[in-house]
Amino acid sequence: MIIIVSMIVIYHVYIKRIIEEKNFQKQQELIFQNNLLEQNIQVQESEREQIAKRVHDDLGSKINILSLLLQNINNENIKQSKEQLTGLVKELSNTSRNISHTLYPVYLERFGLIDSINEVLFNVQNILKLDTHFNVSTCSYFSIEEELNIYRILQEFISNTIKHSESESIIYHFRETNNYIAILIGDSGKGVDEEMFKKKGMGIKNIETRLQYLKANFKWKTKKNSGLKLMYLIQK
Repeated sequence: MIIIVSMIVIYHVYIKRIIEEKNFQKQQELIFQNNLLEQNIQVQESEREQIAKRVHDDLGSKINILSLLLQNINNENIKQSKEQLTGLVKELSNTSRNISHTLYPVYLERFGLIDSINEVLFNVQNILKLDTHFNVSTCSYFSIEEELNIYRILQEFISNTIKHSESESIIYHFRETNNYIAILIGDSGKGVDEEMFKKKGMGIKNIETRLQYLKANFKWKTKKNSGLKLMYLIQK
């Protein structure tokens, strides 16, 4: 009888422990989801702020100049004004297209992830004069939402490189196997001390939020004068 009572007590203790562990796991999951939601909101607000600045600074200023040119056209300067207007309209068209691509990269949906990455790195090399090293295998696995996050991670990394690293090059390696996707992004800039890197700025946090969405295992590698590298792995 004593043995039976003892077994019942042990059973109840065991059940109680399981319930407590499940409750703890639920709490941790809720905390994680709340943190992810908060980070997503921060990412969205940061992107909206950047777009608002580009609309104000790029489109707004060019429209003001266009308005002034139109007001000052006369028979004496009509040829010169026409040339200026033609050039400005072309600039406005390019700016609006760039902002549109920032809002949503139509090229990505139309041509796929690999061609879109190629386009980004081509522009980096030809407009920003950074050397690019791009090595990629065929990509056939992702949904459009996942491709968009991989694309945004590259954009954010490049933006961070331009603002902070003083780098002369960008590397991007993309490898697909039967079981996983492995991606490496890096620059050759000044890097930061590992302790300093722990104080992550908004750009790095934005990248990590997207990595969490992709359920990727990731690792940052940086030290002073040795650039910054991001390696991440996505299980299929």
